[in-house]
Amino acid sequence: MSKVHIILQGKGGVGKSVVAALLSQYLASKGSPPANIDTDPVNASFSGYKGLAVHHLKIMEDDEINPRSFDTLVEMIAAARGDVIIDNGASSFVPLSHFLISNQVPALLAEMDRQLVVHTVITGSQALLDTVSGFAQLASQFPGEALFVVWLNPYWGPIEHEGKGFEQMKAYQANKARVAAIVRLGPGRHAQGSPDVRRSNRTRYADHHDQAAAQDHQKPGIRATRQCNGDLMDPFDDLIREIGAKHGIAVGRDDPILVLQTINLRLMHDSAKAQQVQLDQYKEELEGLSQRWGNDARDKAERILNASLAASKDAMQKVMEEGARRAAAALVGEVNALLGAAAARAGDARKLAWLNVFASCVTLCAAAIVLWSVVR
Repeated sequence: MSKVHIILQGKGGVGKSVVAALLSQYLASKGSPPANIDTDPVNASFSGYKGLAVHHLKIMEDDEINPRSFDTLVEMIAAARGDVIIDNGASSFVPLSHFLISNQVPALLAEMDRQLVVHTVITGSQALLDTVSGFAQLASQFPGEALFVVWLNPYWGPIEHEGKGFEQMKAYQANKARVAAIVRLGPGRHAQGSPDVRRSNRTRYADHHDQAAAQDHQKPGIRATRQCNGDLMDPFDDLIREIGAKHGIAVGRDDPILVLQTINLRLMHDSAKAQQVQLDQYKEELEGLSQRWGNDARDKAERILNASLAASKDAMQKVMEEGARRAAAALVGEVNALLGAAAARAGDARKLAWLNVFASCVTLCAAAIVLWSVVR
């Protein structure tokens, strides 16, 4: 039964592509070159190994697994003559894991006479608890058809927590029945620096690779097929001297541990470049958003100012109209009062005139009487 090896880990930068490259080269060195597939939508580091003929397949669309692209992946698995290696990125870890579990892909592969082997990486330092938690989630959620291989990568620091190694941690103790093998990267008990591989006694994982792996412990570790430039090799002189001074071991530039160091440096370099590209894109997007927000704020301020001016103009016009009405009313009142007073005075003048006329008449009558009395 051929196997489908998929590298899954939700933490980025822990060495998933390194695991895929080492596994691919190991199988190829044993005469069984696998079909290599890279499904990382962001940092397709595995496909950068030109000598491994990795096929980059885009399976994500709008943060979800595209079923048609996944069907293409299944067709590629079915068409492969031997084992298949799939390197998946941290950004697609959750949707791909959910898709594999919810669609019962391990059982589907079993019907195709292929066994799913989930490889997950545990690393030290700050990422230790995150990677251990990721392993525990995978082991508890994947069905029994899937096997697990745990890769311990101490590149970032010792894989220890509160004085306990990985095999003493609760996450491993609770799921050790699911683990078919543990692979230790970096310098272990082998002076040559080859990977220290420990396999469990589970019979269902035993195949023609196990015997070759046991023999491989006596040989130098897997060598990278990709040539590295001088920039990456420059720091190696200091590293070689440090290893010789601390451990009393003489290593050369072609030593497997330096090959692993080169791979890690290349991955870190590629990851930094990809992150810089993302940061530049985010910067451009933020600048565009800032400019749009500034334009929107200016337009809104202009609209508010214009509305305020229009409202102030209407209010001032209303106040002026009200003031004019009040002034006109007051003026009309005063005119009416003056007219009333003038009318009253005119009435008094008319009365006085009548009195004068009456007095004149009386005087005239008196004069007539006097005149009549004289004449008589």
